[in-house]
Amino acid sequence: MEAAEFLHVSMDTIFYWAMAQLIPAHQLRYDGQTAWRFKRSELAEWRKQNPDLASPKGQRKLATRKRKPSVTQKKRTFPPANASKERKIS
Repeated sequence: MEAAEFLHVSMDTIFYWAMAQLIPAHQLRYDGQTAWRFKRSELAEWRKQNPDLASPKGQRKLATRKRKPSVTQKKRTFPPANASKERKIS
């Protein structure tokens, strides 16, 4: 709640930004539950580095920004289709 007040946005927005990895946040998991923790110093540093995103117009930009790809979402490269065929050596 303090993080939302600090950035002047709603709690829903804070959680969305945290899940999308758009703001510095620390996720805690226990007993099948997820909790988010925010350090005021990290949020202040983020706000200092992104002054345009801290404004209401910038918050709309941030809300529509795409998420950072996670490890499993990164583009995978596959071998060429003919790589699995054995070649005959003469």
